[in-house]
Amino acid sequence: MPSEPGTRPRRLAAALGILVATLLAASCTDPASVPVVLTADLPLHLEDHLDAATIEGSEVPTDIPEPVEWRFDEPQPGWKPIGFAESQPPQLTQLEDALRLDITAASYRTAATGLRVYEGFIYVDVPDLRREDWGQVAVRARVRGGRLDLGLEFNLTDRSDPSETPASGYSPAGGWPFRYRGAGTHLISDGAEHTYLLQLGSQGGLDEPWKQLGLKLYAGAQAPKSIDILSVRLIPKEAAYADADVGVAPTFSGSIQRQALYTHAPAQLEYRVRVPDGGRFD
Repeated sequence: MPSEPGTRPRRLAAALGILVATLLAASCTDPASVPVVLTADLPLHLEDHLDAATIEGSEVPTDIPEPVEWRFDEPQPGWKPIGFAESQPPQLTQLEDALRLDITAASYRTAATGLRVYEGFIYVDVPDLRREDWGQVAVRARVRGGRLDLGLEFNLTDRSDPSETPASGYSPAGGWPFRYRGAGTHLISDGAEHTYLLQLGSQGGLDEPWKQLGLKLYAGAQAPKSIDILSVRLIPKEAAYADADVGVAPTFSGSIQRQALYTHAPAQLEYRVRVPDGGRFD
C-alpha cells in the first residue's frame, strides 16, 4: 500500500537553497582562506569547479519526506481505469508481479479528423498535494507489441461542464477525463522491464490542490496493445538534493533541462576568479 506523505512545512525553497556565487578579486581576499584562483579566457562553468569553492553553511535536511510508492505485485484497488464517454476504459488484469492494462478496440476516442485513436487511463486519488513539492514520477513497466506512449494526467474533470474544453477548442464526445496534462514519453516495446522518469515540473498549469494522479496510455491508430505496470513511485523534489551539502543536479527551466549548482539554505558559496577585461557573470 502507498505511504502517506502527510503534512509538512512549506519550506521547499529554503531546503533547495539560494546559490550565492561571489566573484572575489585576489587583492580583497586572504589567499590562505581560498587557495585556488580560477582563470579563463573562454566561458568558465562554475559547476565544474566545486573543488575550488569555499562553502559556509548548507546542511542537508534530515526531514525530507518519503516517496509515495504503489507496487503492483499485490492488488492496488485505489487505482481505477477510466476512458472516454463514447467508449470503454482499458481492461485491467492483476498478474503475479504487475497490473496489466489492455488497450482494446473498445478503448478509443474520435479525433477531430473523424478517425479513431486508441488510448485509456488509470488513476489514483492523492490527498490534496502541492505538485510543486514533487519532482518526478517513476513508472516501472514492461511493454510488448509495438509503439505505446505513456503520459501524466492530473485531476478528474466534470465532463458536463463546457468550460473543461481545452484552449484548442477540440474535445472528444463527452469531454476529457482529466483537467491537466503533464510530461510524456515513448515506451520501449521489447518485453523487458524499464523505468521511466517523468518530470512533474510546471507542465499542465495545475494551480489547484492535486487530487488525482493519472497515467495515460496512447496506442495511436492501432489496437490492441498492453502494458504491465510493476510500480509507480512519486518522488519528492528535495530527494534529488539529499546526497550532498552542495552539488550539481539536472533541473528544468520550462521545457529545457540544465545543469545547476545547488546548496541548502542558509549557505554561501564563494569562488576566487580572475576576470579578464570585458568579462561578465551570467
